[in-house]
Amino acid sequence: MVRKRTKYSDTFEAEAVKVVIDGSRPIATVANELDINPGTLGVSTSTVMPTRSRRTL
Repeated sequence: MVRKRTKYSDTFEAEAVKVVIDGSRPIATVANELDINPGTLGVSTSTVMPTRSRRTL
């Protein structure tokens, strides 16, 4: 079954990215805790921090 695409608010995305950057935690861990797709959080994070290692996904 296909999940409906979810549009997250700018505030939610900014806070999620902040958790990844400030906490130095893997994107996959934060995404799992927030129940969002790791790819979605990865794209949002890469716009702020383009040099972040992809292996943390």
